[in-house]
Amino acid sequence: EEINEEINEEINEEINEEINEEGSISPLIFLYFVILMFAIFILSNISSAYIARRELINLTEGALAASSQELDKLRYYYQMPTPSWLDNPLGEAVPIDCNKAASVFQRELELSSQSQASKSESQNRNSESINGEFTGKINILDFQCDGKNLRARVIKEQELMFALPIFGLDTFTNEVEVGISTRYQR
Repeated sequence: EEINEEINEEINEEINEEINEEGSISPLIFLYFVILMFAIFILSNISSAYIARRELINLTEGALAASSQELDKLRYYYQMPTPSWLDNPLGEAVPIDCNKAASVFQRELELSSQSQASKSESQNRNSESINGEFTGKINILDFQCDGKNLRARVIKEQELMFALPIFGLDTFTNEVEVGISTRYQR
């Protein structure tokens, strides 16, 4: 009888342990779900910020390329010729009219901001979005022109793809600096 009692006690203990362990997986699943959602939140916002940064760089490069075509005709046509043995293998710098280049740069950025805003508005009308991209104005922080090279620093504030207002995470700021120089071969 003692053996039967010991066996019954062991069986009861095993049954009690199985019953006590059944509910312990639910908090673990919930924790994994929260971690997964947080990782998706972080990765989505990081990729959104990266794409917005690349887009701002592309817009700035395009505006600088358009402004670099503002030729300083006086310096270009009436410069002193150089001997062929002094030629730079990269080519000669194209003289840029800095005043015209600055106005073209500003105009190009304004046009690209307006076209982005209208594109964003049409997308928001055609589809439901959780948090539409904030197409704020591109602000020019610095524009430098030395007559041969152009350099610009711009900034734009945008909304995160998945905003988290509880922690004050609604927007991010992209600041980029882009430079360009033009050359021609003789």
